[in-house]
Amino acid sequence: MEQSSTPTAFTGTAIIDSRRLLYFYTVARLGSYTTAQAALQVAQSALTRQVLQLESDLNVQLFIRHGRGVSLTKEGEVLFNRAADILREMEQTISELRLAASKPGGRITFAATPNFTETYMPTILGRLLERFGDVQVVAMEVSSGAAHEMLVSGRADIAIVVNPPVNARIARVPLISENLSVICAPGNPLAKRKVMRPEDWAGVDLLLPAMQNGTRALVDRYFLDHGVSILPAVEADSLSLSKSLLASGRLCSILAASTCAEELASGALVDVPMRPQLERTLCAATLQDRRDSDVLKAALEETEAAVKATG
Repeated sequence: MEQSSTPTAFTGTAIIDSRRLLYFYTVARLGSYTTAQAALQVAQSALTRQVLQLESDLNVQLFIRHGRGVSLTKEGEVLFNRAADILREMEQTISELRLAASKPGGRITFAATPNFTETYMPTILGRLLERFGDVQVVAMEVSSGAAHEMLVSGRADIAIVVNPPVNARIARVPLISENLSVICAPGNPLAKRKVMRPEDWAGVDLLLPAMQNGTRALVDRYFLDHGVSILPAVEADSLSLSKSLLASGRLCSILAASTCAEELASGALVDVPMRPQLERTLCAATLQDRRDSDVLKAALEETEAAVKATG
């Protein structure tokens, strides 16, 4: 279920032969044709011929040959620095193909915020694995904005997103609606307020998500609708980093109370209501063209069930 919805066209003129790349990488890593020959279990003449052909393909010299073995040219250094990642990706692709062939249930990828992952994902995954013992599940913990990006790019099958925009490609199932509040440390001047109104934001050191989707888009729209111009002092997509920065006292943020429930309960952070209220809705979003999968349908059902049971 990880295939791209917009395949890239390749001309074939910039493709590196995988066997030649492997031979080059092994020689470069071991620093010797003789040692590489033993590691690869190929004839040295074949090994040399393939590396020379790779140099011809790329029109660069990759090795400087000397009595002790070989060393890399600057072009060789460039290729060597990328070769491990390329070979690892190829190996992973083969593993995924074998997995797809051996597991008819397929593979499904979730992208969700840390708070949602901690609260609901163990139940969702447990129920899903119970229904489909042959399914492979990947759970990615990201910001709500990054979850949206992963869904649109096809890297996630189900994304837990905040108020996703109307889009014919995206189907969404509302899960949780909750108000956002001003969150800050008890020593922050805003902590003494009963409510936070649009006219109160001047001069506030504000921490907001960096990704321009999800909660950030919702907050930006709120300020725009109320004629407030805001330049965040800090932008961060890490929830743990955001909590640490808020606890230091200077910054405040706009979050759902559920994202920092422990800190609010302990008094490490406080929340101040916003007026007018700003509400967010967490949705389980999928691409329309992937909704026919039995595993995806089951995952959506279990996601809704887990949220209802916990709520």
